[in-house]
Amino acid sequence: MKTPSHLLLSLLFILPSAVARSQGTQSDYERADNLRAMTSGKVFKDEVEPHWFDKNRRFWYRNALPEDKLEFVFVDAKAGTRELAFDHERLAQSLAEAAEREVRGERLPFETIEFTEGRHASRQCVD
Repeated sequence: MKTPSHLLLSLLFILPSAVARSQGTQSDYERADNLRAMTSGKVFKDEVEPHWFDKNRRFWYRNALPEDKLEFVFVDAKAGTRELAFDHERLAQSLAEAAEREVRGERLPFETIEFTEGRHASRQCVD
């Protein structure tokens, strides 16, 4: 019976040291806390938040681009296609004329769109 008790005593001394080695250092935790700030603004087109329509066969989403620019993307899941939702520059020009102020295609003054009649028309709420 000496062997099992020696084994048990050995395990009692070894296991706590194994757990202690797996603990991160203060520096590791600080680096992890700063990871979001270090990578912010360096990764783009990494998230898709689909806004489904047309009986869940199609959706649109927004892409965040460098320099706080945005683009709207249209996806036809049934056909397997992906393209810009509309001509951003042409829409910006029309909005600029209507609002009598500068509007840029990569910084349109709205965040959501709604497609009607399939994809032939869309509505936006402009700020």
